[in-house]
Amino acid sequence: MSKDRITERKHRRHVRLFALLAAIVRPFFKKKFNFVCDDLSQIEGPYLLLCNHTTNYDPIFVGLAASKQLYFVASEHITRKRFLFGLLNFIFAPIIHHKGKAGVNTVAEMLRCLKAGYNVAIFPEGNRSFNGLTLPFLSTIGKLARKSGAKLITYKLEGGYLTQPRWSFSLRKGKLAGKLVHVYDADELKGMTDDEVNSAIERDLYEDAFKTQEKEHIPFKGKRLGYGLETTLFMCPKCRRIGQLKSSNTGISCECGYSAEYNEYGELTCPDGTKTTIAAWDAYQRESLEKEMMTANASHSDRVIFEDEIRLLHIGNEHSVTESKKTRLKAFCDHVEVGDRKLLPSDVSGVAVHSRNTIVTYDAATGAQYEIKGTNELFNALKYLYHYEITKSQASC
Repeated sequence: MSKDRITERKHRRHVRLFALLAAIVRPFFKKKFNFVCDDLSQIEGPYLLLCNHTTNYDPIFVGLAASKQLYFVASEHITRKRFLFGLLNFIFAPIIHHKGKAGVNTVAEMLRCLKAGYNVAIFPEGNRSFNGLTLPFLSTIGKLARKSGAKLITYKLEGGYLTQPRWSFSLRKGKLAGKLVHVYDADELKGMTDDEVNSAIERDLYEDAFKTQEKEHIPFKGKRLGYGLETTLFMCPKCRRIGQLKSSNTGISCECGYSAEYNEYGELTCPDGTKTTIAAWDAYQRESLEKEMMTANASHSDRVIFEDEIRLLHIGNEHSVTESKKTRLKAFCDHVEVGDRKLLPSDVSGVAVHSRNTIVTYDAATGAQYEIKGTNELFNALKYLYHYEITKSQASC
């Protein structure tokens, strides 16, 4: 990115268009999502605003709270929708980040904006929550905040996960609140270490959607409340098989006869009448998958743990996309196979998931970017992300 990517003339245009669009959409979003928020308009910039990531609409919610123009960090995949990205770039000029990469260029562009006196907003998790809990973020964020010389604002969204669960195909209306947690001035940040800033950010932004819901007990009403659950939940608690769960409008079930109903409070009612949450189920399946992989590694290393039919896409220069024929993606205890190619954790430089269930990865040798998509909309990408994280951890031991 060039240093003059955002000139003062372009910035004035962004400020005017931002104010115009905010005035237009504010009434709709407040009514549509029952959105209430702390007002940030009186905070003078430049500042770096950090927020937890819960819905596709989070930049709008944060923008409405700020009531002033912000430069958001956005995922590279939006650039492939040429007309839409051209429009977004003209109005907002987002800072583009490649998921699964360290983001040196992204950080440099953020610093340039802040030092030029512009406000920057980022969702440091780099991803929407899969299970209602705030995801970890890169440890370099504390260093960035201190180096910027700008204020740091921590802002938390509550109710977003149950408004638009990552696995869902529909929106729900309950209550969505934006809360100002803390404003750190530049002098305060200078007196802290990078680790201390990271700890403060983690504390400020952490959100457990289900613990908040225990206190609030707000119904999130909508249609097809349970449809899509298997894009996050992949292991049955009864038979422990992977990939046998199927969702319906009201819940999820397995071929073994197990079923659970999902209600408007975000709860899953099990066959014995007890209730659980997506977060609790996800913790169980992650732990169980790790045990399954260790067992397979010890006795049946050539056994396929799970597999799917997928489409492999190569992302080339200028964001061009080349799609391969349908093939199989297979997960073993210590590697995956894409078609006839075997890939160890060391063969890829990072794995991430964008949108609902698209896997992003990079060839460690060439740096080439690839995307993996299931051949149906209910493909579960999360289990492959967990598989990569587990195999990578085991390989480093």
